Amino acid sequence: ALPHPPGLNERFLKQLLRDQYHLWRNETVYQGIFPVGPGSILVARKAIEQKSFISLDPPQKFHYQDDDEYLEHFRELFLEVVTANARSTTPVGIQVSGGIDSSGVAAALKHLDELSGPPAQNRYLYSVVTDTFPRMDEREYLESLAERCKPWPVHTLLGEESWPLRRNHGGELSPRDQPWTGLLWTSARDLALMAKDDGCRVILTGNGGDELALSNPYRYPQLMFGLPAQDLAKEWKHFVRNARSGTTLSLLTSVVSGYVKTNYSPATLNRLRKVRDSFVKPREDPVNWVTSEANPGVSEDHLENIYTGKTSSDGLVRRGFATGLFKALLNGQDTLGELAGMEIRHPYTDRRLIDFASGLPDRFFVNHGLGKRILRQAMSDFLPADIRSR
Repeated sequence: ALPHPPGLNERFLKQLLRDQYHLWRNETVYQGIFPVGPGSILVARKAIEQKSFISLDPPQKFHYQDDDEYLEHFRELFLEVVTANARSTTPVGIQVSGGIDSSGVAAALKHLDELSGPPAQNRYLYSVVTDTFPRMDEREYLESLAERCKPWPVHTLLGEESWPLRRNHGGELSPRDQPWTGLLWTSARDLALMAKDDGCRVILTGNGGDELALSNPYRYPQLMFGLPAQDLAKEWKHFVRNARSGTTLSLLTSVVSGYVKTNYSPATLNRLRKVRDSFVKPREDPVNWVTSEANPGVSEDHLENIYTGKTSSDGLVRRGFATGLFKALLNGQDTLGELAGMEIRHPYTDRRLIDFASGLPDRFFVNHGLGKRILRQAMSDFLPADIRSR
């Protein structure tokens, strides 16, 4: 026991109230109380140390003859992972939203059932819908998924009924010592209870799909380094629209002006120069943007990462799984599952998928303005087309 009750970590709480989770990775709501990281142990000798007992292998780049081989490899891995996660002696629930991540898990499981015969246990789909915010309502895609997964029962929860201001948070599923924020807690809690009533003890989610396949790769201009010139010419407008335009344009300017060394041929550089000139007027004295003077307020490390391409898709995939926000998401859902007697499983966090995605060529993360190309194309056999193209 602690000699004195720990004080509240005000900095941590202020971030939570602003819906920010940067500190969640290394701190807690209490001063001087720190979390044990994933794959880590505490060693108490003269001092307390946190040591990792596992480590990810260095990213391994895969080299296949054509894109179909990459897609087939990912599809086989994904179906293998879903099979492992769906093992249960009780009915299995799938928490779906109508998005490609969770819908992909459900459709893959249905595809596997069709190949192997009727499952021994029932499957159920659970989703949150809304009448208040039409743009957030995904009933259209949920109906498409339900049609694909017939005859699985579909249970929906009206999100407005779970809002904190509309219902009492008292009861056994309301731990007062946990800093829950937003709709995640209330919706996830009620979905877990619905699944429990159906006899489920396992729920599969689509958490991790955004991190695995990069939901918006165009925010990261360093991915341009890994694209063939012909692809970059087609994708450039999407990088400008979604990334910080100043960073994106300055990066290309530095490339075509020779300040950043690349393997592009003179003909390719000339083509990229024309692409750049279609957005901004060329200067007679091009600025070397790869300097802190040209980017006030931006750290040297960040500049180096962006302008040398050191954080291409392999680094971005792994970094996404290590953020405080993602940790907060998993911690919240796992805790709610435990309180409801439910095991929450996240297929996209499987080590096999992360290792493979980290080794994919950058072109598998961009797709004419849409992210998650690897998911959209690898699931073409079993996921409805309207969900894949949304």
